[in-house]
Amino acid sequence: MILVSKEDSVIKIVLEDLLARYKEDIIAIYGIGSYFDEEIPSSWKNNDIDIIAIVKSLKRFPKVDWTEVKFLKRKLEGKEVWIGFNSLEGYQNKDLFRSQSFSNYEWSILDIKYPQNSVLLYGKDIRDQLPDIKSLVFDFDDILARGLYHLDKSLGEKNQDIAKKEFSKAVFKTGFYICVYFNTGFTDTRVLHIGQKMKETSEVVRKIEDINGYFEETIVFRTTGYYITKFKKLREEFVKFLFTLLELGGLHKKMSTSELKGYFTSSFSGFPHLIHFLNKFYKGKMSQNSSVKEIIDFQSINFIGTVKEVGKRHSFERADGSKGSFASFIVEDQSGVVRVVIWNDEIRRRLFQDLTKNSTVEIINGYIKLGYKNKVEVHIGKHGNVVIHEIFSPTRRIKRDISKSKVITQLKMLDINETKVKRTPCHFCGLLCSPSAKRCPKCGEPLNSEF
Repeated sequence: MILVSKEDSVIKIVLEDLLARYKEDIIAIYGIGSYFDEEIPSSWKNNDIDIIAIVKSLKRFPKVDWTEVKFLKRKLEGKEVWIGFNSLEGYQNKDLFRSQSFSNYEWSILDIKYPQNSVLLYGKDIRDQLPDIKSLVFDFDDILARGLYHLDKSLGEKNQDIAKKEFSKAVFKTGFYICVYFNTGFTDTRVLHIGQKMKETSEVVRKIEDINGYFEETIVFRTTGYYITKFKKLREEFVKFLFTLLELGGLHKKMSTSELKGYFTSSFSGFPHLIHFLNKFYKGKMSQNSSVKEIIDFQSINFIGTVKEVGKRHSFERADGSKGSFASFIVEDQSGVVRVVIWNDEIRRRLFQDLTKNSTVEIINGYIKLGYKNKVEVHIGKHGNVVIHEIFSPTRRIKRDISKSKVITQLKMLDINETKVKRTPCHFCGLLCSPSAKRCPKCGEPLNSEF
């Protein structure tokens, strides 16, 4: 029996299609998220529909080449419909669930377990067969990453309407993370109830009270289509707010800059736009009379800049009598000018064959040191790298369209509209790699020769 309003044509079409193809395999179908929340105002801008089908076996359900997770995506009457397929055994076993779903396990249990969070659209209600909330141990790293995922998408999105929508998702999901971290017995995944719980929590945990303002802004956006505060400024302040809390230990753990960057890199497929923002954020702190301790604590840095001056190789003798050498160059980006010192002999020999004034270079895993006359320098050791980007004059056109390539993000940072690239772009991190390289020197992933 289909348990859905006859007036909802989209849900009716989806259910009829699922049952026509997979009825014998389906145990139950639930609707989750704000689309099914009866407390949401009628003016709420809601075009996303999330549906979960709990099935006997996943063998017959569709998948795409890049994942083993079974899901469908459809667009009906202007609405984006996402249908996830999970087995009942998966909900009863966390390790199995992780292999079947993109979602956070504990969050997914709450969605289905409690009637206020979901609607049974078809089949047998299996809520009593799901684990008790008291037996769950929340993975706060993973739950926080859910909000950061949408925040990273917002930062990288050129379409402002989509960017604003992704930002609202980031705030809502970060709000849920804060609720369950400070209140482990919290079971409500509905947006308005998350907002209310955050207000109650911030009256006790004062350091998080600013989250309420961001949450209210997103509620206004979802009901009117507009943010009260200028969007880019609002988003920037929210990112800084989260960075500061993580740096000071105001959330589930305290993370240094390098730890935070590692967390971003290891979450999902990485958060490149948040990492870029993090680099800018801390370089800004350094330029505002940062203390020596703050500078030295910033142990890892990545950026792209233009070479202003190429230095010479210098040799020296160590205390034990062995010989050493280094070379340096001056590089400039939007934040200023800095001396880059190369200690790695292999990098230095390879780099200085082609390095010239006005070369565009990417600094990878450099570290900060106080150098000559206590000036801040970026040093490249055994874990770092420097890559020259061969970017040519805009007047030299090529026929190949690279506008959709992952490397275009890096190129746009240099304000170059038309480019010619004579390197192979890594399809994982976007780094321009040597055509002869088998693996990307930045992320270590195998290179695809196709562009």
